[in-house]
Amino acid sequence: MKAKVKRKTFPNREFQKEKVKGSLKDRAYVEGNIPKTGRSLENYATQLFPDVSNPLTYLKNKDYLDLACGINHMYRESVLCQLAKNSKSKKRDGLDIHTDSNCLYPNMKYFKGSSHNTGLPNNSYDCITVNNYLYFWEYNTQNLLKIYKELFRILKPGGELRIFPIFYSNYHNDNIELFDLLNDCFFVKCLRPKKDYSKESPIYIEGGEIKQTDSRNGLNEYRLNHELMAQVFILKKF
Repeated sequence: MKAKVKRKTFPNREFQKEKVKGSLKDRAYVEGNIPKTGRSLENYATQLFPDVSNPLTYLKNKDYLDLACGINHMYRESVLCQLAKNSKSKKRDGLDIHTDSNCLYPNMKYFKGSSHNTGLPNNSYDCITVNNYLYFWEYNTQNLLKIYKELFRILKPGGELRIFPIFYSNYHNDNIELFDLLNDCFFVKCLRPKKDYSKESPIYIEGGEIKQTDSRNGLNEYRLNHELMAQVFILKKF
């Protein structure tokens, strides 16, 4: 059963824009900076893979990149680490702007780079996940255009992007250029989570130790995801 909402229709576009804009002040965990955080397999399964019974089985034979991975390459409970532990013949990569490069498993790779210009080879990945970055921290339309072109380049033919959250299904930001790019390059689909949204608060690292942020962060995200009608955006490359 999909998450219950009180609405029977989408709010008008101006209301949507104001609500998304107003939510920005409630999203940060570390004031003034984009935090280096991580998320568990359970969080990814709920919000990025609502149509998949077991993400690890689904990704087992796929080359995988966790974009804007934060510290998932160091977090034992993340999808990235669980894949690296259980299936070692495929790419298990993370990319972020931070300098942390110590991976938990030797068959993993962490790349310091920009989503605008990853520096990765063409046709590298079968699946790329993006959790709480696009449309969340990065919502500028011109930047989204650059990022999607770059991700299209490094995806294999038939490969897929999974992005959470998209608010109010508005993946094109009311921009015809972005709409045309995405629909010309991908099959597109927006899904609500089947098991409601995750209430998990992100983890972070301090002094080499993995810690959980305050539970209020997870509850705040849960509230915002309901309020902004968050969905996972799934794009399959032509």
